[in-house]
Amino acid sequence: MASAKVLNPADSIADSMPDALRQSRYHMKRCFARFAAEGKRLLKQQHIMEEVEKVIEDKHERSKVMEGLLGYILSSTKEAAVVPPYVAFAVRANPGFWEFVRVNSEDLSVDGITASEYLQFKEMFIDEDWATDENALEIDFGAIDFSTPQMTLPSSIGNGVSFISKFMTSRLHRNHLDAKTLLEYLQALNHNGENLMINGTLDTVAKLQNVLVAAEVFVSAHPKETPFENFEQRLKEWGFEKGWGSTAERVKETIRILSEALQAPDPANLELLFSRLPAVFSIVIFSPHGYFGQSDVLGLPDTGGQVVYILDQVRALEEELLLRIKQQGLHVKPQILVVTRLIPDARGTKCNQELEPIVDTKHSHILRVPFRTENGDAAVKILEHMECKPDLIIGNYSDGNLVASLMASKLGITQGTIAHALEKTKYEDSDVKWKEFDPKYHFSCQFTADVISMNAADFIITSTYQEIAGSKDRPGQYESHVAFTMPGLYRVVSGISVFDPKFNIAAPGADQSVYFPYTEKQRRLATFHPAIDELLYSKEDNKEHIGYLADKKKPIIFSMARLDTVKNITGLTEWYGKNKRLRSLVNLVIVAGFFDPSKSKDREEIAEIKKMHALIEKYQLKGQIRWIAAQTDRYRNSELYRCIADTKGAFVQPALYEAFGLTVIEAMNCGLPTFATNQGGPAEIIVDGISGYHIDPNNGDESSNKIADFFEKCKTDADYWKNISKAGLQRINECYTWKIYAKKLLNMGATYGFWRQLNKEQKLAKQRYIHMFYNLLFRNLARKLPIPSEGPQQPTSEAKTAPKQPAPALVAAPKQPAPAATVPAPALVAAPKQPAPAATVPASEQALPAVTPKPKTPEQTSTTGSQATQSAEEESAGQMASMAVAVGSGLAANMMNSVKKSTKASAILYHYPCPDGAFAALAAHLYFSAASLPALFFPNTAIPFAALARSTLSTLSPPASTPGPFLIPNTVYNPNNTAPQLPLHEIGDLYLLDFVGPSGFVQDVSSRVDRVIILDHHKTALENLSDTPTGENVIKVLDMERSGATIAFDYFKEKLNKFKINPGKKVVVDCEFDRLRPLFEYIEDGDLWRWRLPNSKAFNNGLKDLGFEYDVRLNPSLYQQLLSLDLESVINQGIVTLSHKQKLIDDALSHSYEIALGAGLFGHCLAVDADSIAELRSDLGHQLAMRSCNLKLRGIGAVIYRVPELENDQLLKISLRSVDTEDTTPISLKFGGGGHRNASSFLLSSAELERWKVRKNAQI
Repeated sequence: MASAKVLNPADSIADSMPDALRQSRYHMKRCFARFAAEGKRLLKQQHIMEEVEKVIEDKHERSKVMEGLLGYILSSTKEAAVVPPYVAFAVRANPGFWEFVRVNSEDLSVDGITASEYLQFKEMFIDEDWATDENALEIDFGAIDFSTPQMTLPSSIGNGVSFISKFMTSRLHRNHLDAKTLLEYLQALNHNGENLMINGTLDTVAKLQNVLVAAEVFVSAHPKETPFENFEQRLKEWGFEKGWGSTAERVKETIRILSEALQAPDPANLELLFSRLPAVFSIVIFSPHGYFGQSDVLGLPDTGGQVVYILDQVRALEEELLLRIKQQGLHVKPQILVVTRLIPDARGTKCNQELEPIVDTKHSHILRVPFRTENGDAAVKILEHMECKPDLIIGNYSDGNLVASLMASKLGITQGTIAHALEKTKYEDSDVKWKEFDPKYHFSCQFTADVISMNAADFIITSTYQEIAGSKDRPGQYESHVAFTMPGLYRVVSGISVFDPKFNIAAPGADQSVYFPYTEKQRRLATFHPAIDELLYSKEDNKEHIGYLADKKKPIIFSMARLDTVKNITGLTEWYGKNKRLRSLVNLVIVAGFFDPSKSKDREEIAEIKKMHALIEKYQLKGQIRWIAAQTDRYRNSELYRCIADTKGAFVQPALYEAFGLTVIEAMNCGLPTFATNQGGPAEIIVDGISGYHIDPNNGDESSNKIADFFEKCKTDADYWKNISKAGLQRINECYTWKIYAKKLLNMGATYGFWRQLNKEQKLAKQRYIHMFYNLLFRNLARKLPIPSEGPQQPTSEAKTAPKQPAPALVAAPKQPAPAATVPAPALVAAPKQPAPAATVPASEQALPAVTPKPKTPEQTSTTGSQATQSAEEESAGQMASMAVAVGSGLAANMMNSVKKSTKASAILYHYPCPDGAFAALAAHLYFSAASLPALFFPNTAIPFAALARSTLSTLSPPASTPGPFLIPNTVYNPNNTAPQLPLHEIGDLYLLDFVGPSGFVQDVSSRVDRVIILDHHKTALENLSDTPTGENVIKVLDMERSGATIAFDYFKEKLNKFKINPGKKVVVDCEFDRLRPLFEYIEDGDLWRWRLPNSKAFNNGLKDLGFEYDVRLNPSLYQQLLSLDLESVINQGIVTLSHKQKLIDDALSHSYEIALGAGLFGHCLAVDADSIAELRSDLGHQLAMRSCNLKLRGIGAVIYRVPELENDQLLKISLRSVDTEDTTPISLKFGGGGHRNASSFLLSSAELERWKVRKNAQI
């Protein structure tokens, strides 16, 4: 490329190119002849360079040409249109600066041409008739933007507010009329018709200035903290209204700022003034794109990161609005409305419900309207809900931006737009070849909508500079709309200018309640440390990690991303493998994808997985690399960043291109020095060498050496690592937080509101031009679009049917409170999903002596329980958060301080380790969290306590430092030894979920607690309770036709309905119950061995693959993990691995043998030894039962395996499964076990099993 001296900045390309061609005339004559030889065509930059290389074969000569002016022009050319004998060049010397020149290939003469002429050249090889039609429609927004001030420097792009503040300052200095406009703007400020700041008596600038002087003197006489109300009346007499501030000090500051703006304005002062004005209270955000909801929507058609972005945006905006309103001394409630499509087929989401509160906000909602007719559906609903016009409208994506433009024009409201991603740059030549793309992508409509909305907007928000104007080598997304053509439709000769002051960069941030610095020890999530230590350093491969780190003292370089080509994780692995110096300094930890290619459905990911394995083998990386499977728990991920920082490591983001780079923000938030790609947004986030480092993803050797240099320097300079870490944090806190974003956006709303008024004549002219474009062109295009469904759209508050197709997102993005440092609090994700049908008969609390099961109906024979007084949990509740093992949630944490003191808590004992018991506990967790009541969760196991004591418990007594027996570490409760483990005297209500314990247990424990509530479905439970008398304080809800999880679900949901909580909170919790209902139904379908629901076995299999630890004390994030599950994602996961598991099952079945159950007492069936695949016992047992039935034996399968805790006793676990017509419970009960009809288990000695065996192999 040419040096700065080669091209005179005062000269145009057209002026400079003739001389440049003359200097290499021989070569250029041949080169241009080659360009023209193949006729009409469009050449991209790489094609131009290839032709030059073919013509100038001598490398030295070619290098000489490319280093001169001609090389500079050719390398700055983005494309060339060939229409022999002419070659027309589109030259982009710098971001935003385009020139068009035409070269005659015969004599190398050069002419400068207009954008219109260049576009006609492009059209010639697509549609020559259109290109030569003098009546072809041309769109020229630049022609009506003649009076809008434009920036002139590429470095100024994206700083619109700052630029117009300077421009308005200049106009206020020169023009008294502009000061009058500011006065009119202030007079127009109001909330619901109530004047703010000033009233009509101050009708001239002079009057206002005089009163401001007097008011400042008056207010200065008051103490700083004097409330505005104390002197409001005097100010009102002078023409002032509310809105100046909440205290005397704040009022005085605002008076002074306005006085200076009227007398001697400067840009900073003017920006400060607009940040203080009470101009924005209500905001409408349009996002009709895809499925907009708070959970289970990510991955649905047209639904992605913009949902997360908008929800976080809303929370930040509401928080900032509340703060500003308070500072302004006002007592009004802000309103934020996210307006989206109402979708009848909601796919298990809330997208068919009209109004939904947004979680973690007080005054923000999602409003869903059809967007189907021309009758103004959205406008009517918005005004009906808000009862006033909004103060600001923000659009999202092409469709949302267009709707926002139409409504802002109709209502005369300030409008901002956010594109998120403009489609035009994603598909090469998508404009000139629009007819090829249109049947599938409808680019004719989309590009038209984009051009309309970006010109109609008062301001445009982008996350990065590159989104607007790209980089030196790559045009930006908006820049691609400067000039383009759609042959046969229209030609845009001036679509948008990237130098327009409407462009503003406002980067989003990461949730700082989750991603905080490693140095904040008191906030660290210490409970995750054992799991993270295992994740990083254990030497055993498992389904969560492979590889190991031999030298634990080395720092770690860490990367986390999808495993695809663009993210370049394999590139980083290869850089590391090749660089011996880097390998000697650090370990490498990768979090990405799967290890097993068969688990992925994506071809690109499969190739990358195989490549990762090949690289590990090729460079012999074992002992230096840890490859961890993709992680979805953002709380644990945030602590993982911090644990990497503890090793004095670094984060590496090696992507070939990254639009923004959220992981970069997350890592830097945690204080981790970061190396990130120089291709895209991260290049703007990091200041190279100061707050982190840029790396070139296309130059691995250079990048790996840069990382190695850093760690070598850290070894010689003890403070170097800390300095980069601190600088990274400073960079984030100065530029990349949601708080900063919200402030910027609200400032834009006020500033551009005044700018709009200042330029209302031109704004009106432009609106008329847009109106014509919209009505004469876009509406006709839109009418031609096929509409997938013409069915009526009706809002609903409840789903009429179960979800047809659940949304495939394991984690939805609603913000969740950070867990406590000691015990992570699983958040109650109040991101509602559409409710599934509830059970026909709700479970009720009734005390029974004995019960007789009735099909599909909970047991009901007495009214004692329903007439009982309120339990301890309703009467009072204590501040027992430190004792509660797993009750914490977002709602509970917020309410705990207001709970009354008590000496008793509820305790929940749930069946362990099975999904049915865990989900039953989840239902209890939802209730106790929403009600803000203390509760203790204990998992129950069927393994005899004596065996457990030898293997996992050295003592039953808690350490002296432990606050009571609630927090016995690493224990699993067993009813055979009750007294030493449960502090029964401190328990009010004791819930037994999905189990009842051994004979006599309920009778014993009920005498020592207020109440025992049993929610179970096992046949053995019914028989145990029938044989044992219990007191009136024992409440039994038994239903043999349901699972423990669904019984608990309906019980606790009904219980919550009777409990008095805040109505808004109640709506959120109800929505959460409804969202989770389908998951509970799938749990029941598998637990009862029905398999009636679609892909039920795949769901059961996928849930097992996730490998959750169901002991909530070993896994404090259990409820958060269960709440984040998505039905379709679990099913898809299960489908992928089912075939592999079936091979293992088939192999086991081939080694089955016949046994005599109970030495013949219960007949004969097939059995199989399954030590290596015990986790597949349910599927294996069911198939074994079918095979046994086919062999004319009992339809029962016995899966036999060893339990490590029982090996010393030579005991085996016998897990029975049966076909529908068989009952396994009599067998299990006989040998001290239990379960339900089609699935039960018991323990048996090895010697006894040998006596049961009949023949060794049953395969026929």
